[in-house]
Amino acid sequence: MIGANIGYKFVFGNGFSLEPTLGIEYGIFYAEPFPSIGVKIGYAWGGGPRAAPAPRPAAAQPATGTGLYLGIIGFNDRITVLDIGLLNAGNMDRALRFIDGLQKGPATGLYYAVDKGIDMLSAARLPNDLANVAIVTFTDGLDNASIDLNTRYNSRNEYRDFLANRINQTSYRPRGGNEVPLQAHVVGILGGDVADRVAFTSGLNALASLNTNPPPERFVYFDEMNPRNFSSVYTAFGKIASQLYSESARQDIRLRITGGYDDGTRIRFTFDNVTDASRSNLYIDGIYRRRGTNRSLENIAVRGLTHNSGEIVNGTISQNIFVNFTFLDTKIAGTNNTLNLARTQQNPLGVQQWEYIESLGTWQRNSEFGREEDAEPIINRTSAIIMLVLDCTDSLDADGANMFNQMKDAAKDFIRTLVSGTR
Repeated sequence: MIGANIGYKFVFGNGFSLEPTLGIEYGIFYAEPFPSIGVKIGYAWGGGPRAAPAPRPAAAQPATGTGLYLGIIGFNDRITVLDIGLLNAGNMDRALRFIDGLQKGPATGLYYAVDKGIDMLSAARLPNDLANVAIVTFTDGLDNASIDLNTRYNSRNEYRDFLANRINQTSYRPRGGNEVPLQAHVVGILGGDVADRVAFTSGLNALASLNTNPPPERFVYFDEMNPRNFSSVYTAFGKIASQLYSESARQDIRLRITGGYDDGTRIRFTFDNVTDASRSNLYIDGIYRRRGTNRSLENIAVRGLTHNSGEIVNGTISQNIFVNFTFLDTKIAGTNNTLNLARTQQNPLGVQQWEYIESLGTWQRNSEFGREEDAEPIINRTSAIIMLVLDCTDSLDADGANMFNQMKDAAKDFIRTLVSGTR
């Protein structure tokens, strides 16, 4: 017997589909109870290649070690990429050499570069102690290339609005860690060829996330009064790097005094440049307690800073006569900035220690306090991943501006500050 059939079949693989089939059958049949023997030949067709199904959410990558990680993108009519890698004092030259090697080019693929930067952050291996994920973008102009580099979008505004939503909705969760929202900073300087300042500032705002600390404002750094003053770019890069460094570091401070004070003596440590402890706006003080071999500071009071040690800090005795007190996670109040314990031009007196003389109603400075071991920072690092996106377009040097090399210098200072915490 010869026959034909038409039907449908389910096809499974990347998803599934229902496809038509055409078959021809040839068979030899015997009377019961003998079985039949046959052959079927068929063909199935569909409507051309099938689109791949939407990808499943990527599984979390295996955790990597604690540290600061940095990736860099330079953009013009194309992007040049330094993959995300560990950044520290020992390997910092890798990033600095990459920046030195960036070349200028025509066109501004700003949105495309930021989009790719977020892709790279999303694909990164996340340390379990991740505290910060940030993208920092520098540009001097309006996007004029991204919708050709990524043809999914029909207009620049469409791509810009997509990125604004993506930035505000993106967060990262390492295995066993807390959710970390993407923090997006933008540094802008007005290019000589930019006439539409409204479009320029709209683009900057779209690429910046909202500061969660009061006052609520976007992380946009653009000097409206001096829009082509490059010194504002250096300042902005330094400020951002210092903030990111502080957010990925917890600073405890260890303060050492001689232990021979009477029980109940009031002790104060000042961190601003004062000659009278009563005029300090940045201090820690407490009541010194001696109980057998135990030493402590109680009724801790602070001004201008915060810490997480509570109202009683127990001391540890060293060399028989010194007592060390450690204050945990100490910061300038209302900020993520750590205390600078070193003597500086702004604070030549550094940290000072005082005792309150009850009978005189005045503070007495301990002139013997001030050795390096009397006030020590203890830095506890957590992890951060940062993407630096840099405009490398010809317009930076238009009309003899020479801003391309200045941008490189500012970016390299940014990296050095990320590593050292100092500007």
